[in-house]
Amino acid sequence: MRVIDVPASAGLAWIKMSFHLFRAQPVGWISLVSAWLLASLGLSLVPLIGAAIAGILQPGFFGGFVIAARDQEAGQPVGAHQLLAAFRGNGRALVTIGSITLLANLMVVGILGLLGLPLNITQDGDGVPDIRAYARALEGKEWMLWLGIALSMSIKGALWFTAAILALNQMPATHAIRWSCYALIANFFPIFVFGAVMTVIFVLAILPFMLGLLVAMPIFAIAHYVSYRDLFRTPADT
Repeated sequence: MRVIDVPASAGLAWIKMSFHLFRAQPVGWISLVSAWLLASLGLSLVPLIGAAIAGILQPGFFGGFVIAARDQEAGQPVGAHQLLAAFRGNGRALVTIGSITLLANLMVVGILGLLGLPLNITQDGDGVPDIRAYARALEGKEWMLWLGIALSMSIKGALWFTAAILALNQMPATHAIRWSCYALIANFFPIFVFGAVMTVIFVLAILPFMLGLLVAMPIFAIAHYVSYRDLFRTPADT
């Protein structure tokens, strides 16, 4: 396997190509993303451990998106049945990636807590979260929020390609992390452009009663495959 360098404009091209694939099979992609949301929400409702399990399984779910996009390019239909497809091929490594991601994010929360960032939002007398009280507690500590966002985005960027790598290649999780980090370093600017544009798309998507998410979320899911395909070359590609 090797990683190639692409121009910064490739980040925008990934979004365009992802939209093209979505537009070709919108019903299939909406059903697949809906299955993912329902599965994640259902797991999160399990007391105590549900949220952690849902987080650990996310790379496997996104690996399913990758396989669905690959199958679509091969002329096959997209549907909810592909959500678990990646687990059947490299499930253990994908769960390992999910566990590493969860631990990394918990470490970020722990660091912010040690620095003094208020982590809990208190409730008023009616049991409603008191946003104003939290804003007062946050005064002078806003930089901690930005630090947390930066650290979380760094984790996401470093592991961005792991779902696609493990869904389409047999290798240990540690090797996938190494390849993903290398791809991020070699192609920081296109990945930055992609992240910036996707952020704008998500902001716009939630404005019309969040209906735009029916398009934005499948585009984000498909982009995991499109970006991988653009940057990575394997012996089978030659």
